[in-house]
Amino acid sequence: MPTDKGSKSNCITVMVGKTTTVLEMEHAVVDFIILCEKPWTCETQEPYAIAVLLQYDLVLIDLLTSGFPCFESPYPMDLHESPVTCCTYLTDCPSDLVPALYSIGRTTTSKKNAFSEREWPISGGEWSPASCSYSEIVITGHQDGSLKFWDSGAGSLQVLYKFKTAKFFEKPKNITHSSDNNIEFPFAIQIIYLCSESRRLCVAGSMGQVMLFKFRKVETHSSIFVLEIPIFSDYFDDIYGTSPEFDFTPHQVQKSESSDSDKADAAINVKSGPLRIPPGFHPQLFCFTFGPNKKLVQVTSLAVNSSYGLMAYGTEYGLVVIDIIQKNYLLSVACPDLYGGQDPYSRTPKSPKRLESKDEQSRSPSSDQVSWEIAIF
Repeated sequence: MPTDKGSKSNCITVMVGKTTTVLEMEHAVVDFIILCEKPWTCETQEPYAIAVLLQYDLVLIDLLTSGFPCFESPYPMDLHESPVTCCTYLTDCPSDLVPALYSIGRTTTSKKNAFSEREWPISGGEWSPASCSYSEIVITGHQDGSLKFWDSGAGSLQVLYKFKTAKFFEKPKNITHSSDNNIEFPFAIQIIYLCSESRRLCVAGSMGQVMLFKFRKVETHSSIFVLEIPIFSDYFDDIYGTSPEFDFTPHQVQKSESSDSDKADAAINVKSGPLRIPPGFHPQLFCFTFGPNKKLVQVTSLAVNSSYGLMAYGTEYGLVVIDIIQKNYLLSVACPDLYGGQDPYSRTPKSPKRLESKDEQSRSPSSDQVSWEIAIF
C-alpha cells in the first residue's frame, strides 16, 4: 500500500560462491523473488534474474551478466518521478502530433548503457489493441517544473516526450523550507494549455510565471523574451492602501511584506543571452504579472488562441491579454474595473488595527460589566 514504507534497507545482497555484491536501490524494498528456469523446487535451482518490488517501482536484475545490470522496462511508468501537480487530457488530436512527439523524445533522451542486453524476462497476458480510433495524450506537470507527454491510447501510458522548464531560469538563491509550497517549489507546474493544431504550449507556474512555447523539430540558439505586466486600479489604493502599517498578505502571493533583499532572493529570474535549445518545445515568451504592492501574483486560468495570435490569463487581481505575435500585452484590467461595485470576491485588508477597532465597536457595556463581575467574584 502507498502508506507502507517497506523495509528500512534500500539494498539487495547477491552472494555467488565467495563473492558478495550489494545492489543499492532508489526506493525502499518491499519484496523480491528469484526467477529460475525450472519451476520445481525439488530440482537444482539456477536463478537468472531477481524481480524486486520497490515502493515506487518494479526492478528486474540480470544475474547472468557481470555486474548484475537491470533489465530495461518495456513499459516504464515513472509517472511520479517528481510529484504530479497538474494534469491535462487531450483527445482527437491531429494524427501527426503523437509521431512528432515520439520522434523528438527518442532523439533528445539519451539511452543509458547500464541496462542488460537481454530481453525482458517476464511474459504473459494479452495486449489488446487500442479501443478507440483517435489518439489520446495526457500531459502531466510536476513539482520540479518538468512536463511529460504520455500516449494514453494503448493499454498503458507510454511516455512520448519530456522537458524541464526550470532550465530556462537561474537557480533560486536562499530558498529554504517553508510552509508555503510556492516558495519551496518555485517551478511547480499548475496550469497546462496545449493548442494541438498550432503546437503552441502555454504553462503557468507556482510563482506566477506564464511560459509560452512553440514546437520545433530543429535545434536553435535564441534568447527568451520577457514581459513584466502590472495590474493597476484606482480601487486598489482604497482597498489595500499604501501605508506600511498594513500587513496585507493576499492569497497565494509570493511573499509577505519584506525587505528588498528578501524579494530578490525569493524571485525567479530568466536566463539572459542566447540559449542552446534542442528540438522540442522552444520558449517564445515569458510573462510575470505584478499586483498591489508590486507582488507577483499566481495565475488562476489560462487560454491561447493561435488563430488570432492571442494569449489570455486571469489572476486573483485581474485579466491580462497578450499579443503573442508582437510580444506585447494588449489589455491589463483589474477585477474592480471588471465587476465594479458587484465584485463577488472579498478583498478586505487584514489589518490588525482595523480588527481591533471592529471588536471595540461591537463590544457592549453589558459585556464589560459581566466580565468585571466575574473577576471580582
